Amino acid sequence: ADSELIGESMRVTGDEREAPGGTPHAVQPASGGSERAALLEGGDIETSGTAVDLDLDPSDDLGEEWVVVPAPAQSTDLTTLLTDVVGAAGARYGCHDSIGQSMDCVRIVYSPLSGLRRYLGVYHTYDVAQKTFNIHLAQSGNLLDWEFLRTLVLNADMPALAVAASGQVLLVHEQWMSPQSSAPCRLGFRIYASVATFVAGAEESSYLAPDTLSQLQGTPNIYAWNDVAGSVQIGFHYNDPQTQRDQVAHGTLVGFPSATASPPLWTMAPAALAVGEPGWSAAGDARYNAAFTAAGATGNIGGRWFVSYGGDFNVQEGNIQPPPIVPTNFKDWRVWLYSYADASVRQLAVRTHGASVSFGNPFAAVMPSPVDGNPCMVTSYFIFGEGAGPAEAGSLIFFTPTGQARLAASGLHARIM
Repeated sequence: ADSELIGESMRVTGDEREAPGGTPHAVQPASGGSERAALLEGGDIETSGTAVDLDLDPSDDLGEEWVVVPAPAQSTDLTTLLTDVVGAAGARYGCHDSIGQSMDCVRIVYSPLSGLRRYLGVYHTYDVAQKTFNIHLAQSGNLLDWEFLRTLVLNADMPALAVAASGQVLLVHEQWMSPQSSAPCRLGFRIYASVATFVAGAEESSYLAPDTLSQLQGTPNIYAWNDVAGSVQIGFHYNDPQTQRDQVAHGTLVGFPSATASPPLWTMAPAALAVGEPGWSAAGDARYNAAFTAAGATGNIGGRWFVSYGGDFNVQEGNIQPPPIVPTNFKDWRVWLYSYADASVRQLAVRTHGASVSFGNPFAAVMPSPVDGNPCMVTSYFIFGEGAGPAEAGSLIFFTPTGQARLAASGLHARIM
């Protein structure tokens, strides 16, 4: 039943509890556990003199339908949304879930439940005792406090998540092929028939891509997914076996999970396929990598996230470490903005409360704000301890209103983030 999934983190909270969630910097309405029944019944909740409009509709399990007015063309607005943690509506450093696990490389989608605003987050945690990365799932009602739901994939990390309009869920991730998360590392794809089966951990189909470019391939992001045609277009990084440098590539999976393969989205042909076998093709992106090298990312070029906001962009991590680049200097990780309009690259200066300087594993997506339901940009970075300000190391989540209008839309419940 839906009510079984609505746990403590689904309360509309903004209190500054230190454990297990991390260090908060937020101004949000607060409410107590006694209001949980009111949340299920629907309507506004009066909290500390502030009316929190939840737009509740218990008859609609998919929650509110919404689209946003196109964003302004000026990329300066996007820059502020991606960098100004101090000016954000809410932020939390060192994010942990309700059982104390760190929420590294968190990716978030908006997924309402019984009229409640709900966010689902996938992330990985390193199990020190087992020396293994594992991917987990949690839910939140306010983007800052996260309730652990389940472990999704063992010996895996760096998840990427998308929800189609049909309700199907796609999870792409790094899959380690040897015990204790050691090489080789390949790209895993998992399809879930619905959000409910995803939350239950019941996948419909899975695929493990071959190690096309190297024995270390990972940090996937999802550029496009056609759940009807069965095609997925992703970005990922591979470790160049000659230079030992991480570089960005793109790949296409077709015929997944359908038995009929559709044309590839990139200009490359998949290898010969057996009947009903998914087709995988991949290639490094030399021009993209060269642009970052020229801009100052002379070390590894790793994870990225695509965001469409006044244009199409990648938020990209890149290391400014000069050669030799082995071993990696984690203090030197930075984040950059790549514009598809003119292939330009510029470094982003993220402003935190404690002046952290080392950032990686970027994520950014527009979704309804937990405060008022209007569009906000939800951004996350991993702050490396070697370049972290006081009490800021670990996974950072912050959200900022975009100032866009929200419009009613028919038939739109979830989108690829």
